[in-house]
Amino acid sequence: AVVSTQSTGQAQIHQLTAEREKHSVERQDLHRQAVMYYEMSYGLNVDKHKHMEIAKRLGIIIQQSIPYLPMEQQQIALQAVERAKQVTMAELNTIIAVCPLILFSCRYLSPLAAFLYLTFVLDT
Repeated sequence: AVVSTQSTGQAQIHQLTAEREKHSVERQDLHRQAVMYYEMSYGLNVDKHKHMEIAKRLGIIIQQSIPYLPMEQQQIALQAVERAKQVTMAELNTIIAVCPLILFSCRYLSPLAAFLYLTFVLDT
């Protein structure tokens, strides 16, 4: 009877040890995934801020360049800039779907800059 109790106790210890190892591996996997998601989120946030800075600088360049355009084109450029400020994601997705080759050359531009570029290319 004593041997039976000891083997049962050892079996429980072995089972608990195996379960603890299993949970430890799962915890490590979850931690690895959390770190990966954090790094992706951080990278996306950095990219977003880069694109916002690019859009801001391009907007400044465009605003500074408009006075050098011929008078009739200044109004068109101003309207295009105002229109670009109001673009929705649905419109941007439509443009992306319609003009993949044009956007291939604009893949490093912000959505605002790509929209401005397309507005000028498609209007001319």
